[in-house]
Amino acid sequence: MLIPFKIVKMHPSMISENEKKVEEYLEAASIHHFKAAALLNDGEYEKAAHNALLVQKYLDLASEKKRGKTA
Repeated sequence: MLIPFKIVKMHPSMISENEKKVEEYLEAASIHHFKAAALLNDGEYEKAAHNALLVQKYLDLASEKKRGKTA
């Protein structure tokens, strides 16, 4: 099941480079999330699954970046 989420952007001067990268990953996850939902509605299950995997990849990257595990 896909759960919608929304990203609230902060003022650019208030966030670090690390936080900007996290934001980019979350934005990419959001885009693929909506693509997956639309593809599911259209019956394009293979393409929807591919986008769902991309969502998870970007969420994992954001999580790792937030914990400081990636450069």
